[in-house]
Amino acid sequence: MLMVRSFLLSDDTVYRWIGLPQHTTVAECRRIVATVFDIDGEVGSDTDGALTIGELLRFPGDTLHFHWGLWEFQMQLAEIHLGESDDAAAMCVAGAGEFGPHPFDIRAVNAQLLALSGV
Repeated sequence: MLMVRSFLLSDDTVYRWIGLPQHTTVAECRRIVATVFDIDGEVGSDTDGALTIGELLRFPGDTLHFHWGLWEFQMQLAEIHLGESDDAAAMCVAGAGEFGPHPFDIRAVNAQLLALSGV
C-alpha cells in the first residue's frame, strides 16, 4: 500500500492524503484525482495510463503529474507500507481545502472511491 499526498499546485492549500494499492494504474489515478478534488470532467496525465504507481513511485518524494484545464495536480509518494494488504480500494485518509463546487466531505469521497474500485 502506498500513501500519497495529492495536491493542487496553487497559492491555496488544497491537498488530499490517499492510500493506494501499488497495482493502481495511472488511468485509475486520473479518476481518483477527479474524485478526491470533486472534478466533473476528465483529468489528464502525460504518463502512460497502463503503468502502475508501484512502477513509477518507488521512493518517497517521487511524483506524478496530472492536469485538468489549466490546473495542475501532483501525486507525491510519502510512504510505502510493506506487508499491508494491497487489495484494498483507494481511500482518502485526510484532506484540507476545497476545489470544486462542493465542500470537502471525506465520507462522500471515500464512498465514491469505493464505488470506483468495484469492491
